[in-house]
Amino acid sequence: PLLVHTGPGAPIALPIMCLPLARRFPDLTIILCHAGYAFYAGEATIVASEAKNMILEPSWCTPLDLTGMSRRVGVDRMQMGTDGVINIATELTKARSIGLNDRDLAAYLGGTATRVFKLPS
Repeated sequence: PLLVHTGPGAPIALPIMCLPLARRFPDLTIILCHAGYAFYAGEATIVASEAKNMILEPSWCTPLDLTGMSRRVGVDRMQMGTDGVINIATELTKARSIGLNDRDLAAYLGGTATRVFKLPS
């Protein structure tokens, strides 16, 4: 997998910048770190819906952003991240507040990352 910072740092950190790469290498999993960082979360969601090899890691996004992402691309293409130890409680609270069922919450909290990084379960 390739992790790419998205969000602050535009224009080079815009999620759309990853779409040509995703299309050129469809077998490469691309993780959009911060999923646009709230400012560009909508763009990250659209880009991920256009490229099935993209995963959204929405640290710094709002709960409303996460809800939209889960509906548009699915929780199986999202994974929790924190961008730092100080954000763990905040990111866990966001994940638990958006109404995911137990299966989807488990995928978001670790199942997707386990699959993407081929970790032992």
